[in-house]
Amino acid sequence: MTLFRYPGGKSRLKKHILPILKSWAKELKNFVYIEPFFGGGAIGLEFLHHCPRAILNDVDFNIFAVWWTVKHNHTELINKIANYQPKVKDFYNFQKFLLNPPHDYNRLTEIAFKKIAIHQMSYSGLGEMAGGPIGGKNQRSKYQIDCRWKPLTLIKKIAKYHRLLNSACKLGVSIINFDFKKLNFNNLRMRMIDENAIIYLDPPYIEEGNELYRCSFTIDDHEKLSAILRSLPAECRWLLSYKWHPLLKELYPDCEIKFIQLTSTVNSKNPKVNTECLISRS
Repeated sequence: MTLFRYPGGKSRLKKHILPILKSWAKELKNFVYIEPFFGGGAIGLEFLHHCPRAILNDVDFNIFAVWWTVKHNHTELINKIANYQPKVKDFYNFQKFLLNPPHDYNRLTEIAFKKIAIHQMSYSGLGEMAGGPIGGKNQRSKYQIDCRWKPLTLIKKIAKYHRLLNSACKLGVSIINFDFKKLNFNNLRMRMIDENAIIYLDPPYIEEGNELYRCSFTIDDHEKLSAILRSLPAECRWLLSYKWHPLLKELYPDCEIKFIQLTSTVNSKNPKVNTECLISRS
C-alpha cells in the first residue's frame, strides 16, 4: 500500500503488471524507466529496484508535491503528520486548498501534508475529490473522521519511500511535474541512458475520470496518448493499464489487450466487478 487510499490505485494489479516489467528489465538491462502518471506509485515503487534510472511524473501538482517532499524533505513532513489529529473543519479547509493549490515550490511540504491527510479523512479515500469526510459533516456514523488515521504507519511508509527514492536506482530518480503531452519520451530516454526505455502508464479512466481525478482526461487526451505511444520506436517497451472501455479497441487496434476482472472498492456495500485491461505492443 502507498501513502494514499486510492479507489483507482493499482495495488491489486501488481501481480499482473510487475512480471511483465521485470521480464523487460532482464532483457534490456540498461534502460530508463518512465512513469508519466505516477499517482500513488503502487507499481513504480515496487519496480524501482530493477531500474538503473527512473523518471516519475504526475501532472497533478498535489501528487508531485507528495513525492518530491518524501524524497527531499521527509523529516518536516513526518513531523507534521506526527503532530496532527484529523478534524472535520480541516477536511473542508484542506479540500478547498487542494482543489486549487498554489503552484509554489516553497509550499510543497504543506501541500504534501494536506494531500496525505485528506486521503485518510475522506470517504472511500477519494481525497479532495470526495463528497465529504468519513462519518459525514456531523459525525453521526460509527466510523469517525479519524478511524483511518494511522500516523505511525504513515511515518514508516514515508521513511521507507524516502530511502527507496534516494537509493534504489544506481543513476537516480527524478520526480517531475509535466502534462504528458509535453513529455518528449524519445528525448528523455536518449538523454538518460542508451536507447532503451520501459514506460508504464496508468492514465485517468475514460468514463469516471472527472469523478476520481482533479486532472482528468478528455477524449482528445486519450487519442493523443495513443498516437504518442504507437509512434514510439521499438526500443521503447510500454505497458498501459486502463479500466476497459470500447473506445480502447479503436485507439489501440494493432495492440495486445489482456483483460482482468477486479471488484470495485469505492462502495463496499454494493461492490461491482470492473474489467481492467493491460495494453502493449503486439
